[in-house]
Amino acid sequence: MTSNAAETMNSRLLWARRLPVASLIETYRAIMEKWFDRRRISAASRSHELTEVVEGKFHVAVEAGRQLAVRGTTTHMFSIEDDHAFYIVDLENRTCSCAQFDLDDIPCRHACAAIRRAGLQVTDFVGGYFKQSVLLATYMERIVPVPHPTYWNVPDEISAYVVKPPDITVHAGRPKLSRARSAVEGPPNSGPPNSGTPNSRPQVCSRCKGGGHNARRCKAQVGPLDLNVPVEGVEQPPDARRRRKKKCGICRSGTHTRNACPQNVGS
Repeated sequence: MTSNAAETMNSRLLWARRLPVASLIETYRAIMEKWFDRRRISAASRSHELTEVVEGKFHVAVEAGRQLAVRGTTTHMFSIEDDHAFYIVDLENRTCSCAQFDLDDIPCRHACAAIRRAGLQVTDFVGGYFKQSVLLATYMERIVPVPHPTYWNVPDEISAYVVKPPDITVHAGRPKLSRARSAVEGPPNSGPPNSGTPNSRPQVCSRCKGGGHNARRCKAQVGPLDLNVPVEGVEQPPDARRRRKKKCGICRSGTHTRNACPQNVGS
């Protein structure tokens, strides 16, 4: 979760990396302010107890649980038959043998069937992180913009400091804008590690439409004199007739033209 959040922010700040540090921080603040405002309005406009994403999954599980057969062993232990298999649901510990209820903290279809059999509210068994009140409280904090420097109250001991640029050696040439990729990531157009795919876009031959090679390395057999002759497994180009080797108009030979034909000397 931490890596995904960091990569999300990196992708949003790609265009702002060339800005000074103060402008980069202000850009980050403006993005967070926009996100918080949008999510605060969205959370306040909903009247349902659960969030929008969990509500959709929740209704699917409830409808699927209505079709299951329930056998109660105790007041909180139930045996659910689903597709010729039996699952044990413990409502007291909020567990199910399918492990979906344990990991997601959202009742699965087996748990929904057991809760309905026990006569309880299904929403009471949903984790608190998925409640609408928690979502609204998450984005209640305000992100205010930085005021104009004329309104800053800077102490004298802070304003007396002189901040100089770092003492670094600037190398010749144009500075790099992209980071160096590790050996695990591979080249920029590579697929996942150990996937066997050298490029994200497979190489396709323009001659035989096959993969793994180009037209220069194509081994498909095509007639040298008449390209209109169909070859098995080879798709002929639409302009093959125009690229056919010209023949002599007198002797119909393909080794010379009409002007250089031996039969045309006498005439």
